Amino acid sequence: LCLDAAADLMNRVTDGAFSHLYRWDKMKNIASYIENVHVEGSRYFNFADCSPLPGCSGIREFLFGKRTGQPDLMLFAAKDFQRAQKENPNEIYQEETYRLSLYYRLQNAFHYSEVMRYDTSAPLIHRDIYYPSIGLFIARSRDFCLAVKAGDNGDNHNHNDTGSLTLYQNGRPVLVDIGVESYTGKTFSPQRYEIWTMQSGYHNLPAIEGLDQHDGSQYCASDVAYALEEDRAEISMELIRAYPLTENAHSYRRQVTLDKRTECVTLKDTTDCGNVVLHFITYEKPQYSDSGSVISLDDVKLEYTGATLLAVDTLPITDPRLRAAWDHDLYRIRLTMTEKEFVLNIR
Repeated sequence: LCLDAAADLMNRVTDGAFSHLYRWDKMKNIASYIENVHVEGSRYFNFADCSPLPGCSGIREFLFGKRTGQPDLMLFAAKDFQRAQKENPNEIYQEETYRLSLYYRLQNAFHYSEVMRYDTSAPLIHRDIYYPSIGLFIARSRDFCLAVKAGDNGDNHNHNDTGSLTLYQNGRPVLVDIGVESYTGKTFSPQRYEIWTMQSGYHNLPAIEGLDQHDGSQYCASDVAYALEEDRAEISMELIRAYPLTENAHSYRRQVTLDKRTECVTLKDTTDCGNVVLHFITYEKPQYSDSGSVISLDDVKLEYTGATLLAVDTLPITDPRLRAAWDHDLYRIRLTMTEKEFVLNIR
């Protein structure tokens, strides 16, 4: 949105000299990102320091969609803005951005009526997508919304989360990305990765040979392959380079598949490493069956092979920024891998 503001202002004072920017595919992709990571209602796929509840879209997103020629983004933003205005007509003026920016206030003043009158009767249709620059994979079925991050651990506002997945069922969180606590001096210091929410052990990832992932762009996924098809979406990657391991640690391969016909998400991890502990962060409190290989999370069941339960931890959500995103404590399942292949089916 700051990029859009800068381009728009330059365009206005140069009599349209920068209008070509809005025809650039990269600019279109930047504009539509917020729509593509939307899950349902107020929830979004979040990675790094992002929140799963970032607030509503509105006039700024609508105008960015209009300038880049993307009716889907205009519809998405108008729906969100109209809903928010009906629920709380003064909400937009409570945002810090609007309090600090005369430009945004003027945008709101001049385009409020246009956005409020915009026809939002058409349904939103989110598409499956893969962003190769950051390795972000998003796929949807009737019941599930799935996001998987390949990429590397050198992103801006990075968390060590290469290979992690986030999953929603009918808009309700199943496997989550915790997000970030309130910013302090430590957040952007050399001690950043001492903060628990930054560590791969608090993402949906394994610890290998007792080690978590390391920060830096050299710690990355490799050999990434993906498919986005009508009845199936899948991504696979090699994760061993995301860990500070010696050369005798050969391979840790992760594959995540969304079968849209059977409404099943399958995670398959294959490795020749020993001492692997798998972590899964859940919104609902895990309930175990008597057999020990089925976990219930409200209406969702996690069935697995190739591992045994190590522990279930409660993750207290006490920080104000996290409490704004999560209405209760979260949970971490830890499984010890007992075979060279671990398979998790989520239905």
